Amino acid sequence: MFVYFFKPNEPNCEAFAPKYDCVGTEYKEYKPLALAKFNASDHPVVRDEYDITVYPTLRFFPKGYIHTENAQGIEYSG
Repeated sequence: MFVYFFKPNEPNCEAFAPKYDCVGTEYKEYKPLALAKFNASDHPVVRDEYDITVYPTLRFFPKGYIHTENAQGIEYSG
């Protein structure tokens, strides 16, 4: 699963959101792929738990992922 951590009204997030939505539309029927959006402003505890400090942030959580203090998902930087 890819999770897009965003902050409303953040210019970089506003620029990235349509591209992320397009991927979701294109791969909607591809069941192995799951996409999610997470409003980091609405959930500061989770934002801090995953150490989200830059917006937008895109992280990959492989199937079977178990969250631990040292496992924060795989940050996408491409």
